[in-house]
Amino acid sequence: MRRHDHHDTLLFFQGLIEGGQTATILTQDGRFGELDLVHYVLKFADPDLDNPTDAQIERAARLAAPPTRNQFYFPFGRDIAESTARIDESVTVTGEPQPFVLLSPANRHKAENVRKKIFNMAQWWRTAGQPSSLLHISLGLDKRFAGGLLTFASYQSQWREITKVNGKTPRNVSHQLSEQKRLWTDLLKQMRADPTNTQRYLILPAPGEGMQVVEPIAGQEFLDHDPALYTTPVIRHEQYLKWLKLGQQAQS
Repeated sequence: MRRHDHHDTLLFFQGLIEGGQTATILTQDGRFGELDLVHYVLKFADPDLDNPTDAQIERAARLAAPPTRNQFYFPFGRDIAESTARIDESVTVTGEPQPFVLLSPANRHKAENVRKKIFNMAQWWRTAGQPSSLLHISLGLDKRFAGGLLTFASYQSQWREITKVNGKTPRNVSHQLSEQKRLWTDLLKQMRADPTNTQRYLILPAPGEGMQVVEPIAGQEFLDHDPALYTTPVIRHEQYLKWLKLGQQAQS
């Protein structure tokens, strides 16, 4: 039996890494930010189950058929470096495809404004004489959410934790959180429906399921996967720029 039997949305993919792009994206789980993306063109997809239903097999086959097969990306990160995968290599991975949108410039601006409103809603709490340690944590949460590193749900649950008084979330904080949630949920709905955005899929590899290179290209140039090089968006982006060059070096 495979480990993922309880999880009927996991798929086993094989495909080709075709390149990359940096884009402003909004994910289904509410992450928003500029993300370095690795473009992955599917050769095939199978449900990661022992006895998939016909519907599950058909859904996987549809994803791997044109034009959808060209619409997949990985978020660039340390896992890509660890896998040694480079542009023009064929790789397999088990993961879950999650719809996301590439935002048009006008919509990126709109999303930034909504996020600014959400941040401003917490100003009253910040100016109410909080200890500096809590202020520091709250600014860190905003930074991570702004960097596209936190889903909206985890951003809110961590805010709920730091604002508790005697183990309870004060009513005015609960009110603020639900107002923020309404704003963000409305934005997500609008952006999914807006034809000027581009709908794509992000593959999030299953925990403990590394990417495997099945058809390597020539050359021994690989990225360093020291965790320290992937801790912030800025230094991770430097690694991404190096990674984009690796495939070109191998070909030349």
